[in-house]
Amino acid sequence: MEYLIHELNKDNFFYQSIATLSFAQFGINEVFARGFFLKHRVKFPDEKQFKDYIKSLNFSEEVEQEIFKTQTFTPLIFVPGFRTKDRRNLYRMIPNYSAVQFVEEQRGLTTKHLELTHMTIISAWEKVAGLNLLNTPVLQFFRHIRNAAAHNGK
Repeated sequence: MEYLIHELNKDNFFYQSIATLSFAQFGINEVFARGFFLKHRVKFPDEKQFKDYIKSLNFSEEVEQEIFKTQTFTPLIFVPGFRTKDRRNLYRMIPNYSAVQFVEEQRGLTTKHLELTHMTIISAWEKVAGLNLLNTPVLQFFRHIRNAAAHNGK
């Protein structure tokens, strides 16, 4: 069964955790998509060569159309930046450079995806643990999942 994030009941106990994970993973996927496009566009500057290369990867037709239509999988919306507490330093991303670096360093399901998932599981456990529920088999199983998440999947 498929659930759409925007259609979930916002009063659901886990809504905030699910939405946070979804948006964080979307951000990582955006960086990957942008880096993938830029890296291969440089490799194949000729339009026909580039299209032939993309078609050789056997993406679904929907993904191919997005790549050719938008030039990246999603548009650049904003550039994140962070200031230090004393406001003297600003750390800012240059999306295209960061994206290419990300693609060169990562393959497939990234450790960042897993870390975000672990953080979500741990956060959800903290919410449940504060409810003082009965120690049922389901709760015991969830605790084991939480422990695995806190110890890098082990």
